[in-house]
Amino acid sequence: MMPRPVCVCCCATLLPSLLQLACVPEPLPVPQPAAPERLVDAPALVPSTCPADPSQWLWVERGTAPLIVTATHSGSDRPMGCDPGSDVVREVGERACPDELDALCVSGPCVAGGPDAYSRDLVFAFVAELARCLGERPSFVLTEVRRSVIDPNRDAYDASGEACAFDDPAALAHWQAFHGVVEELAAEAIAQGGARALVLDLHTYRSRAGAPPPAVVLGAGLPFGATLPHRAAADATLDEVFGDDGLRARLLESLTSIDPAVAVFPVAVDAASEALFNGRYLVHRYARLTGPEGPVIDALQLEVSLGVCEHTDEASRALAEAVCASIAPGAAARE
Repeated sequence: MMPRPVCVCCCATLLPSLLQLACVPEPLPVPQPAAPERLVDAPALVPSTCPADPSQWLWVERGTAPLIVTATHSGSDRPMGCDPGSDVVREVGERACPDELDALCVSGPCVAGGPDAYSRDLVFAFVAELARCLGERPSFVLTEVRRSVIDPNRDAYDASGEACAFDDPAALAHWQAFHGVVEELAAEAIAQGGARALVLDLHTYRSRAGAPPPAVVLGAGLPFGATLPHRAAADATLDEVFGDDGLRARLLESLTSIDPAVAVFPVAVDAASEALFNGRYLVHRYARLTGPEGPVIDALQLEVSLGVCEHTDEASRALAEAVCASIAPGAAARE
């Protein structure tokens, strides 16, 4: 079991800018694909005098590789916060997710469960394995807040106008803090890696009719590749994902040590569907299909099922080595 932090301690230089007026850095001078149609723009981050610092519920590591790993559903804490404009600290309230919100929320169904099973151990091991095979450490952002309070993988400014990310106004600062850090790391990754910079959003799941365990689901929007705009622009077939030596083939080969029956979905670039996990708010935000303006970075959601995710060492190594050899920045140079 990995140790649990009580505050952000690995990238203190990130935090002073976190509560400045602008939550999104200025776009950097790197080639950008054609601007997609935008769904909604979020207001800028608002300064706060609340003594409950949201950074206490974030684990952040600033790496040197132009690759960022995020974990939005691995926390189990209920944080403290303040009402907007107040400095009175209290517990942040839980979310209510009535069934009708599932159909209304544009950024994804309102699910208020606990942490993704085994995801905390898996994501820490995955980051360590990526550092080994990349030869440098990726950046890493994990929220310690449980999903039943705040979901950073849903839009606080959902186009539906519904409360899809949280119910309690005191939660807003925590949601903004998470994305403020990711925005800053994304800008740095783009400055270093350009079109090859990448965000990987790691999740686990129990079961899904379209992707029964044991399985891994790659989520890059509909059509597949929407949240990988630079890679899709360079190669519409996304050979580095679906080719003979691509991410999917490498995962199938390496995960057989856990279970020979493991599957990797979608099976082809044109096989993504609503029956699978296609990536939610986070990957769409940083590919700039929704949310605030900013520099575009390719983003991929990784969903790892039960039957795989509980095998922390083998699964993390298989995931990392497949990523390093295929889709990661600098993959071709490591061949």
